[in-house]
Amino acid sequence: MKTNWIGLGLVILLILTQPISAFAHSGRTDSSGGHNCSQKSIDKGLCTGYHNHNSGNSGSSSSSSNSSSSSSSNSSSGSSTISQSSNSSNSSSSSQSEKPAPKPEPKIDEKQVKADEYTSVAKSLVKEEKYEEALQEIEKVYDLDKDTAAIDSFVATTVSSMYSYAENALKDKDYNEAKKEANKILEYDRVSEKMVNETEELLSKIESEEEYEEAIERAQNKIDEKAFREVFVSLEEAEEIKESDETEKIREQTIQKLEKDAKELYSNAKLKQAKTQYNLLLEVNKKDVYQDMIIEIEGEERLVDTYGLDVPDKQGDSISLYDHLQIEGNETPYQENVVDKLESLVGNAKNNVIFIFEKSITELFNGGEKDAA
Repeated sequence: MKTNWIGLGLVILLILTQPISAFAHSGRTDSSGGHNCSQKSIDKGLCTGYHNHNSGNSGSSSSSSNSSSSSSSNSSSGSSTISQSSNSSNSSSSSQSEKPAPKPEPKIDEKQVKADEYTSVAKSLVKEEKYEEALQEIEKVYDLDKDTAAIDSFVATTVSSMYSYAENALKDKDYNEAKKEANKILEYDRVSEKMVNETEELLSKIESEEEYEEAIERAQNKIDEKAFREVFVSLEEAEEIKESDETEKIREQTIQKLEKDAKELYSNAKLKQAKTQYNLLLEVNKKDVYQDMIIEIEGEERLVDTYGLDVPDKQGDSISLYDHLQIEGNETPYQENVVDKLESLVGNAKNNVIFIFEKSITELFNGGEKDAA
């Protein structure tokens, strides 16, 4: 009996000296946050033995779990590495055994190639000022239906060059070339309405200028032919087309030549021709001096026709009695009335009137041909 108490005391003492954490009872946790499973929990399959409820510290069960997880992760990683290595090896092997497929050759647009060729030829023709041929070449591009907008621009530029060419030909008075180029523009189907209107106006101007120049040329030719009336007719035609200093200049030159011609005709006793010229001068350039000359010529014509005399050339300083009588402002301004009186006095006696035409007044005053006088 005495021995049993000693043993019991030893057991109790052993128990008291052990760490409390190692002997936590079920339902309560020790200082480490763990406890032993109760029998009820064991029966329900909730836990077995000692386990920890503190997530920060892990017991043997946690360590085991972590170790298992780590092992699983390492295994998975290793397996992934092996798989990647295997794939890389297979890929390398595949790339070495198979060559990459070649890129397909770009498809050539045959129509565009032809369009570019036609356009190039057309541009070269424009540089050579062969505009009609250039437009004919560019029509081939329209037939291909390629890059129409760019071709329209090329056509507009080409037609504009044709218009400038026609204008320059007009300035050079090359009317045939100017009309030819203008008509080419009007005959082309792809010309804008604005360009058509401008070209029609230019063509009208070319034709007017051509008519004007033809009239001027006719006038100048008729001057050389001394067909003075036709000169003035041609000048009037030119002035109807346009007014210019050129027509007025030619008119003045013609009047000067006409005056000279009229004087020469009168001096050579060509009275009818002289009177015709003076009448024309009076018509185109009204001056009293021309009218006076016409009166003088008509008086002389009457006497010549009456007596059938040949009138000598009126040259030199000395003039005949007839000339003296016809000159207004002399001391004996008898004029036409005196001549008429002489005619009535002398009648048809030719010898009695010769002195009127053939004897100079100076000789008469000095006593010559007194009997005749």
